[in-house]
Amino acid sequence: MNRLAIKNPKRLSDDEVKVNWYNYYAGFSSAFVKDVLLSCALGQSSIVLDPWNGAGTTTTAVNDAGLKAIGIDLNPVMCVVAKAKNASLQDVLKAYEKFKSLRVSIFEIHFSDNDFLLNWFEYKTAKYIRYLSQSIIGSEFNNLDKLNVQRCVMLVSLFNVVRDLVQDFVPSNPTWIKKAKTESEKIVADNSAVKKAILEYLASIKDSINEVKDKCKGSLELFVASSKSMPIESKSVDLVITSPPYCTRIDYGVATYPELSVLLGDKPERINSLRRQLIGRTTIDKETTDLHFVSKKSVEFMRSVEGHDSHASSNYYLKNFRQYFADMQASLSEVARVI
Repeated sequence: MNRLAIKNPKRLSDDEVKVNWYNYYAGFSSAFVKDVLLSCALGQSSIVLDPWNGAGTTTTAVNDAGLKAIGIDLNPVMCVVAKAKNASLQDVLKAYEKFKSLRVSIFEIHFSDNDFLLNWFEYKTAKYIRYLSQSIIGSEFNNLDKLNVQRCVMLVSLFNVVRDLVQDFVPSNPTWIKKAKTESEKIVADNSAVKKAILEYLASIKDSINEVKDKCKGSLELFVASSKSMPIESKSVDLVITSPPYCTRIDYGVATYPELSVLLGDKPERINSLRRQLIGRTTIDKETTDLHFVSKKSVEFMRSVEGHDSHASSNYYLKNFRQYFADMQASLSEVARVI
């Protein structure tokens, strides 16, 4: 391995600052990924994997380097963002024109009284956002990782506008989103104003991409899948660059509630199901299986938690950590299989 200076993973590059696709709190810098790629001196046929791909920093940097990138994330929001970040200027221009053609005043859709958007928006505003979402996604509702780049660009623009609208429901901890308690607290927004805000966002991305130099492109595969069961052949990956889910009781599902409501909100049970599958979740599985932990350090840690005299250590916190370590052990076993 070549010895090169590896940049701070948290320090964003100039290009990342210019093109603000999505503010992902758990992300890291593409400059860090590029330095790692250089230090490993990979051949052009190499395959690089991120099993917890998040907003796609690894896959975007690998793709820009002309290599093959594979990204796995169970949260479809992250898959959409990761694909959008690989858009060309032409992709953004086409997305702008397609979104511009969507009607504002006349639209007919089936809208459920249980729609997840109603947690923050009054009925008419929620229905319009659902119309935009359904118009963009089309028939790919059950195959969100198959959406083309242009549709992903439109969805990310919708994500950002919805996120801006619900800002009053985001407390100091950005990973926990509150819901409206009464109808009077819900957001009322004019349909044309929502569409205008999305078009303005798309225009800002278009202008930003204009400033970024074209780069050699490799190939990119993104999957909405679990790191515990990856749709990848054994021994097919040359390098893994990733940042695993944190063991700090961050609820990754709740953290992306506004964006999940855009994608899956008309089937709210899917959002709840997804939340209970993500690694690091704060919910505890009702059914747990006994697992032999191969890491001595994790066993020592859990014994310390169990014997601690603080409130709920031997009950909730022990279960939470056991669940986390079990998920990570299964995931790392998958990583060992594919690399």
